[in-house]
Parts: sequence; structure tokens; C-alpha cells
Amino acid sequence: AGSPLLDRHHVPFAPNVIDKLQNIPGVIGINPVRAVFHDVNGRRAQISSIDTKIYFDQSKEKGRSRQVIEGPDPIGSTALLDKQRVIISENMANIHKLSAGDSIKLDTPSGAQSFEVYAVVVDYSYDQGWMMMDRKWYGSLWQDDKIDGVDLFFDDKTNHESIVRTVRERLGATQSLFVTLHDDLRKELSSVAKSVFAYAKAPELITLLVAIMGVIGTMLAAVIDRIREIGMLRAIGATRRQVVVSLVVEAGFLGLAASVCGVIAGVPQGYIFLKVIGTATSGWNLAYGFPTDTAVRMTLFVVGAAAFAGFFPGRRAASMDVKEALAYE
Repeated sequence: AGSPLLDRHHVPFAPNVIDKLQNIPGVIGINPVRAVFHDVNGRRAQISSIDTKIYFDQSKEKGRSRQVIEGPDPIGSTALLDKQRVIISENMANIHKLSAGDSIKLDTPSGAQSFEVYAVVVDYSYDQGWMMMDRKWYGSLWQDDKIDGVDLFFDDKTNHESIVRTVRERLGATQSLFVTLHDDLRKELSSVAKSVFAYAKAPELITLLVAIMGVIGTMLAAVIDRIREIGMLRAIGATRRQVVVSLVVEAGFLGLAASVCGVIAGVPQGYIFLKVIGTATSGWNLAYGFPTDTAVRMTLFVVGAAAFAGFFPGRRAASMDVKEALAYE
């Protein structure tokens, strides 16, 4: 309710919504989700309480098990149900210096409770730490039965859109809820991620414009310094076109050299930002991947822009009078 995503705009709702989702053809699992923030050792972490048996059974069925860093792999479907256990994200383990088998103490309305860290997994839900526990423990200890969302698992033969229509028909009259397919959710998250990095486009454009002006200035200075040389080339038979091409190629080479230097300088900076600053800030140990497509695209773009910038000084050089150029000192 309130948002198609479990974000700061969403609104919890009563658990009786689940009753209206029973016996929908094609739905093989219904999993209520409660996502709340909780103070852990002075830092805010997210708790996700779900029906872990349904979650792990369906994850195994669909071949989408979580990537386990520490602890049993795969995670048993009743592991978090049998005892007070949680699985935590890698960044939470790094921030709080926790490992599989350790205990974590949480303050609840029922008093301080100790939970065993059953496993450490890869998860990017929250940058200050995330943990998953079974809804059984959260409901009894926090005395909270509200729901933030419901995950519906489909069988492979059912038309997903028809299930979405059925859900909307059952809930539309009494509940103003968003119904979002997983693929649509993935697209929405991808769009959000792209929007976050969109701010980088403006500095890129400004930097490129400054670079083009720099190339034009450099090539104009080169033409002035080599007026006599250009006059000699013209005197021994070089055409105006050849003079222009030579200066355009020279400008393009400057752009290529700048791109290579940029890549050489950027790779270690990016790696340090990701592995040192990023890990210290969020605890996430993100894998480094060199952006080959971006590097090639930007190199071609910079070389092309530099060559274009060299065209104007080249045209000026080609238009010189040969006799005046030879007499220039």
C-alpha cells in the first residue's frame, strides 16, 4: 500500500488481506513480509520477517537460492523456524564484526533477546545492515502482526497477468494496494539505479567541452609554431586537404593519449573507491568489474571530438599563403 516498492512511501496493512488471496488458481505460495528498522549496537539495521519455510522452499524450487558466504549452504527451509536464528547480510557482518555461529542481541518489547547468526549471505537491501528472521519470532517477540507486502509464488504454467487481474479484483474494492510482477519490480529498481547515476552525465559533458576547447587551443598554438613548416610542406606539393588531414590526425592522437591516460588513472581510483571507501561506508564487498563497453565508447567519442576540434586549426593552416608562410620567422 502507498508504493509499488517497500520503501519509505509504503504503508503497512492488516494481515487479513492474506485471507482474500487464498485459493487463487496458479498461486502455490503466499508469503507475508514485514520490513522494519531496528537499532543494533547503535546503528540502524533492517529486519525482514517472513515465512521462511515458504521462502526457502520456493527459492529451491525455482533455483534462486541465496549466495551464502558463511554458514550452511544451502540453508534449510526450517533453519530459522526451529530456533531463534537470523541470517544477516555481508555488510552487516562486516560492520558489526559478526560471523556464522555468533550471537546478536536485539531489544524487543518482550525484553532483550539473543539470536544466533545462522548464515551470512549476499544482500543489498540496506546499506547499514540487513537480517532475515522468521515471522513466528518477530510476531511473538515484537507483538506486531502487520504486513508491509505479500510475495505470491506462481507455478510455471500459469499466465501471470491473469493472476494479477484476479488479485486486483479481490482487493480493489476494499484495499488500495499495488500489485507488481517481479520482472516489473526489477525494471523499476534498474530505473532507480540509473537515475541515481544520471547526475554523472552533466560533469561528463562539461569535461568534454573543456577538453575540446583545450584541443582547439593546443592545435592553434601548434599551427602558429609551425607556420614555416606548413609553408614548406605546401611548397613541395602537399595539398590543402593533406595539411588538414595531418592536423586532424594529430588532434585525434592527442584525444587517444588522453583516453589511455584517463583509463590508467581511473582504474585504480575506481578500485580504491569500491574496495576501500565503499566497504568502509556500507560494508558491502562489491566485485570490481572493468566497464569495457563504456571505456571503448568514451574513447571513440573523445578521439572523435578531438579530431573534430583539430579540423578548425587545420583549415586555417591549409588556407595560408605559401610565400608568406615561407617568409615567416
